[in-house]
Amino acid sequence: MTSVAVPQAGWYEVEATYFQRKGSACLLMDWGQSGNMEPVPDSAFAHK
Repeated sequence: MTSVAVPQAGWYEVEATYFQRKGSACLLMDWGQSGNMEPVPDSAFAHK
């Protein structure tokens, strides 16, 4: 797991490289404060 501190609200570039073999793994991203994490909704992502 990797933690990232975000100093202020806004758009940040994120690059992730991972390998998913035949549905055996997935990439998950959570946000919130420690102990109160929840999945990041699709609406929080954008594509250039």
